[in-house]
Amino acid sequence: QYKVDAVSNLKDIFEKNPDAVFADYSGLDVSAMTALRRALGDQDSTLRVVKNRFVRIALKDLKLPISEEFLTGPTVIATLGTVEPGAACKVLIQAGNESTLAIKGALVDGQIINAAQVKALADLPSREVLYAMMLSAMNGPVRSVASVLQGVVRKLVATVQAIADQGSGDQISAEQSATENKEDD
Repeated sequence: QYKVDAVSNLKDIFEKNPDAVFADYSGLDVSAMTALRRALGDQDSTLRVVKNRFVRIALKDLKLPISEEFLTGPTVIATLGTVEPGAACKVLIQAGNESTLAIKGALVDGQIINAAQVKALADLPSREVLYAMMLSAMNGPVRSVASVLQGVVRKLVATVQAIADQGSGDQISAEQSATENKEDD
């Protein structure tokens, strides 16, 4: 019954969040593992020590791809947060740099990616930064159009002003000649 429950729990985890990073945790002590769990928890992620055989069964039942190289040796699975998956990857990469944690690879969007691709995912800017970059890129053409339209309006106003000045100049000279004609009479 224990084995059936363990596989069922793993299936629940992968159904809720199919994106996960697989890592070798050999050499990590309890305090480092606890700190890693806390850091991942802050990123809406979880860390679980698993039996490779149970993961293999759960992934097969869910028809998700399996990489045998991820399922060798002591394995932990870190689910990636639904809001910001790159943030959890950053935590794992940092933990790998500071300890013996070795990232094996990941399952992201139903595809297997290697450790280098996990690092590339961690290097991506956050969602807020990407939004800011996108808005900045969209704002550039809008500013250009506004500038062009402002220039057209400026030229139109200058032309109307020149016509008005020329018209008032004609009116003044007509008034002056009328005044001069009266004086001559």
